[in-house]
Parts: sequence; C-alpha cells; structure tokens
Amino acid sequence: MSNPAVKRIILIMSVLGFSVLLIAAFNYVFISFSSFCSSVKEIGDYNCNGVTTVVSFTLFLWATAIT
Repeated sequence: MSNPAVKRIILIMSVLGFSVLLIAAFNYVFISFSSFCSSVKEIGDYNCNGVTTVVSFTLFLWATAIT
C-alpha cells in the first residue's frame, strides 16, 4: 500500500461508503418520524384510554420494527 494511487482509491471508497451509510441512517430516521407523525391520532386514542407513555412508545417501536 505504499502506492499513492491505492491510498487515494481507498480514501475515496471509504468516504463514499460512509456517505452511503449516513444517508441510509438519515433515511431510516425520516421514515420512522413520518410514520410516527401519521400515527399520532392513534397514540392519542391509546392515551385517552389510559395507556401509559412507555406503552405508547413501545407500540411505536414495534410498529417501526415490523414495517
């Protein structure tokens, strides 16, 4: 690996791979937030029926994991 061209290619591929991983993580967060916003009414109905915040959050996490 003493060749500068190889080091440059490794650097470029590492940056590209990290960028793709970061974009995928942001995409997952945005999709999760979007599904949370669309299910606010359902969570509100649960809370009106006496469900605690912990249970509501657990339901949201399970719904996110399944979909």
